[in-house]
Amino acid sequence: MHTRRRAGFALVAALALATSWTGGSVPAARAAPVDPLSITPDPIDLGTVMWGHTASGDVTITNVSASSVTIDSDDISTNPTEFSITGGTCVMPQALAASASCTVNVTFSPVTNGVTPAGSLHLASSSAGDHYVGLQGSGMDPIQVGPALDFGSQPQGSTSSSINAIITNHGDIAVNPATATITGPNASEFAKVAGQDSCSGQSLAGGSTSCAVAVTFHPTAMGARTATLTISGPFPLGDRTFTLTGNGTAPYSTVVWGTTRAAGPNYTWNDGYSLGRTVKSGVQQLHLIYETDVVGGKYVTNKGPYVGIYYLHSTSGSSWSTPKRLNPTSQNGARRSLAAAGSYVYAVWVSETSWVSYSPTKPRVLYVRANSNHGASSAWKTTKALTSSTGRVDWPIIAASGAYVHIVWTDAKTGAIRIATSSNYGSTWRISSLGTTTYSASNGDGYEGVPVVSVSGAYLVVAWAANQSDKLVARVSSNHGSTWSSTATIANTSYGAFAATNLGSRAAITWIDGNGVNARVKTSSTWAAARVVAPANGDVRYSPAIALQSSNRLAVTWATFSVTDMTSLMWAESPNNGVSFYQPQAVFGTGTASHTANDYPSVKWPSLSTRIVVWNGYNSDYSTYRLFVRIGTGTPTGLAAVAPLASTFVRSAVAGSSLHRADRIATR
Repeated sequence: MHTRRRAGFALVAALALATSWTGGSVPAARAAPVDPLSITPDPIDLGTVMWGHTASGDVTITNVSASSVTIDSDDISTNPTEFSITGGTCVMPQALAASASCTVNVTFSPVTNGVTPAGSLHLASSSAGDHYVGLQGSGMDPIQVGPALDFGSQPQGSTSSSINAIITNHGDIAVNPATATITGPNASEFAKVAGQDSCSGQSLAGGSTSCAVAVTFHPTAMGARTATLTISGPFPLGDRTFTLTGNGTAPYSTVVWGTTRAAGPNYTWNDGYSLGRTVKSGVQQLHLIYETDVVGGKYVTNKGPYVGIYYLHSTSGSSWSTPKRLNPTSQNGARRSLAAAGSYVYAVWVSETSWVSYSPTKPRVLYVRANSNHGASSAWKTTKALTSSTGRVDWPIIAASGAYVHIVWTDAKTGAIRIATSSNYGSTWRISSLGTTTYSASNGDGYEGVPVVSVSGAYLVVAWAANQSDKLVARVSSNHGSTWSSTATIANTSYGAFAATNLGSRAAITWIDGNGVNARVKTSSTWAAARVVAPANGDVRYSPAIALQSSNRLAVTWATFSVTDMTSLMWAESPNNGVSFYQPQAVFGTGTASHTANDYPSVKWPSLSTRIVVWNGYNSDYSTYRLFVRIGTGTPTGLAAVAPLASTFVRSAVAGSSLHRADRIATR
């Protein structure tokens, strides 16, 4: 027998065993079972339905077999929350004869906004098996909730304007808001405005009608604050929430600034460091120095009259003495400064050979004059020249404490930062160098380090610009200037003028750069990190001054210029050595024609509650210019006396175009 034939018989035998075939024809393959039930539609889509409404549809079940079929039960097996069986002709258990039909009515009651999670209708039949019908639909929330309420930055202790939380009913049936409540971490700092809640307890009709709850923000601390407003009521309203956010910033200062008064005659100015204070028989004495180019009612000329340096005094700032000329009538004086200590008053200035035809390369000699009796006219001593008649002195500043007097300036020829010290009320002087500057003036004046000096007891601080980028450096002494610390870098860049002060061993320096107005404080052997007093905001800031009071109070004042606002004189105060500041205040804005610009303040802060500021005020075309004084009273509260370091106040390295040192030069 052939091999192929044996294989064929083997295959036939295997098929016979598999099908119990006993011979004859091979049986046909079995047909797949036929579902006896036809269900339409599957799935059933009940469309888009607004909350509070329903939509229904029939699922038709037909027996397509030749025999009777029984449906034992029906139920919603998936998403019974939004789908339900609400009737139909099928009554369970339902027997269906051949070709008979019945319906199951399904209702959609949405509580989900948008496409609803799919549901399914379950039909159980012992004779036809389980069947599942897909259920579909989309819910539409009739309630529109307004955006979150962000109050932005708000000074601590103050109340913001109100913002409305609004809900709108776009449905066609009324909803009934019952309550509006504020909860959350900082709930007590947000409040509903009395009489401005049109939601709570009201009926909100359909047809796109709205109600509102007015909310305000009253931060009691600094930093991010948050809470939640919930408007609640029966379905379809439920709980509707609004996130409430705000940022607590430094509180407003409560310093009250008194009447602005003129300090001396018209056509006068100075450049800061020009106000002194002594006490005579328990009565305050204010001392002021100024420069003028109108003498005896005439403008100065190259042949006379000549620029005068004048002194005047007052007990309260409301009225001032008759000015006394300190420099010779045959001399042009400029770049003046004043200091006072005990009963002594000291004035310094430099001479200039010509005013109208100013020559930056001509000699500028430093002069000092002392008064031993609180500025009394008869107590002014003989003027002393401290530098060579051929030298060029740039921007002298004077400071005094006890019997010690200190004057700093730049040698415009060499760039040396010089200091003259007297230990006997200005009778004799010794002169030494503290450092150098490479800053060279663009107008040919020579080197300009514009050094500043402050003294309190045996402690001194001197700061100056070290290079063309106005790198700001400082040295301190704890023994009347006998020895000095190494030179410390205060800022790598500064714009124009800066200022320094000290109260005992505590020292502070302020300057302007791309970050805004800045300050650094030294309370031990090192300088603390720089702090931003007033961040840059597009305005030009210049001519800052700084003062200290008690153990931790610090204040900075500066001029801020904008195209629309001209120049305002600002004040910012800190109770914690500059870690944080109250909101800046305007010592004087730009509201009068006589002084649309205000700059170069001099400051005295004799007590916690009293601040005295003198500054230049002038109009835009320099047709009028004079000194003004204002006294601020009060002791601000609301910031911790010792505050934690806050990153929002720490300076960053910011590049920017420098405001040229010409901001220090009076061009009246």
